[in-house]
Amino acid sequence: MSENENTGPGIPRFSEMFRFADDPDPNEHARELRAEAFVYGFNLDVRVFPGPIPPSKKAELGEGITPLPKRAQEILYELASKHYLKMCEGVNAARHSRGEKPLGDPVKLAKRQADFEKAYYGKLRHSEKGRKVVDLLRAWHGRQITEQWNKPEDQQENRIRLTLLGPLLNAVRALDAEFFELLAQAARMLDTRTRSSKDSNIGTGDTDLKKWLLEYGVRIAGTPTHTVRELNKQFVSKFRTMTDDKLRVKCNELGIPLKPDKRGPKGGELNFLPPSREKGLN
Repeated sequence: MSENENTGPGIPRFSEMFRFADDPDPNEHARELRAEAFVYGFNLDVRVFPGPIPPSKKAELGEGITPLPKRAQEILYELASKHYLKMCEGVNAARHSRGEKPLGDPVKLAKRQADFEKAYYGKLRHSEKGRKVVDLLRAWHGRQITEQWNKPEDQQENRIRLTLLGPLLNAVRALDAEFFELLAQAARMLDTRTRSSKDSNIGTGDTDLKKWLLEYGVRIAGTPTHTVRELNKQFVSKFRTMTDDKLRVKCNELGIPLKPDKRGPKGGELNFLPPSREKGLN
């Protein structure tokens, strides 16, 4: 389905559904990330600071904020990964205004964004309306997850839910069959991914390997942090079974940096587990 084939009522962006009176940042990309995170149940400070943030400032910004549960952090990495290219563009625009050089390779950043959107939206990535339907479904699903530790006031929660249901109600009024066809496709994709994961309690439950690796790449900020054995044992094996060699190939395809393999005295890779258990993990 192409973008030109979209029919029915338009679906607004999250930043059009939710506006913030205290928004200090005119950057529309930062505003969209903040609004989408708010839908999931997070209130983000997305200001761009010139240079590294001093520890004293970090302490001031974090004062009175309860640390997030592990699953909430995983969901935030998913959102940050989705908006990563636009946020980089926002940071570089600020750097340009100060006469500073841009950060990152624009070609690599564009490829990374294309890879992530392919993993995130699946077959619906070529349709603007399809992408917005996926975003809505993921937001509805994500908010259901965060409600277990995030308890907003009932009145505020009712307003948020009514706003989020707006596109669905508009589609009902217009008998927008396309909307419901796209919603069914999006639901099947998310359901299949959640059911196929060995642990559906990681983030939103969508642990598509390419999507997860790209989120991991944002988390480590381009710094090699694990060997392929460590990455597989500590993380990937929790939701998917695959060999280290196949995982290494995937990381290379996506530009995810790895530490060199650890070698034993004779040049062989060190085994941290008995061979029988090691084989079972791969």
